[in-house]
Amino acid sequence: HSAAETVSIRVENLGPGATPDAIPVRYSFDGGSTFTEDVLNEIIAFEGYSDFDFSETIDLSTPGIYDVVIETTLDVDEESGNNRLDTILYVDPTYPLPYYQDFENGTDFWRTAGGNSTFEHGAPMGSVIHTAPSGSNAWVTNLDGIYSDNEDSYLLGPCFDFTGIDYPVFECKLYLHSEEDKDGANLEYSLDNGQSWTRLGNLGDGASFDWNWYNSDAVASLDGGHGWTGERDDWFTARFMLDTTVFRNTTGVKFRFHFTSDASGRFEGIGIDDIRIYGTPRDLGVI
Repeated sequence: HSAAETVSIRVENLGPGATPDAIPVRYSFDGGSTFTEDVLNEIIAFEGYSDFDFSETIDLSTPGIYDVVIETTLDVDEESGNNRLDTILYVDPTYPLPYYQDFENGTDFWRTAGGNSTFEHGAPMGSVIHTAPSGSNAWVTNLDGIYSDNEDSYLLGPCFDFTGIDYPVFECKLYLHSEEDKDGANLEYSLDNGQSWTRLGNLGDGASFDWNWYNSDAVASLDGGHGWTGERDDWFTARFMLDTTVFRNTTGVKFRFHFTSDASGRFEGIGIDDIRIYGTPRDLGVI
């Protein structure tokens, strides 16, 4: 995001007659503490709409969480209940590679999303997942208990710039404690700022190197089935060689861990820590 982003809105006329030819509108990116005002100079017919760009831009060059409010303030509008839109806008940083995060000093713009999410950041205190692989903090589906039934949650990361990286690798530490082949997790990536997502890899990828990339292709709650499931008695390293035709020199790449469960049989879930994204060096040897 830049220091001069255009704020675009759509205003709909719910009736019953046409609107006046001047409709006051305003926006706030601090929860309504301050507003920027403008006027939409157009008559909107009943059940019609108008797309409008504010003349004054907004500075979104600083990563963070913005509490956005959009309002119409037409004084003859007798139904005010639908005049305001509140939403949260996440502006993520874009990190160059190599990248390493152990979550000891915060979340580093990783955040949770999805339905019935139990992902928490902090010191694991479960009966099974009760340590972190380095330091004291990690991400876990419930730091001191079990995950939810019918969970469909995500741990979503910031953006990454793969410029200059020819042979990239994604690596992380995981702890598994889930109902085998019913509940589990996988990793997804997006190349369009989260508009669409693709599962990263399949069962068996990197198996000849013991890279631990998925241990099942039949996790019932996961779309496509491929993922990590069941129980492991300690943290382990999972590693994946990213497709150079997809990731090489690509900017704005995002990753997210996707955890799902069915309607019964809850365990402690998954622990995630020590995320690394880096380029592998070229290596020629004689044997």
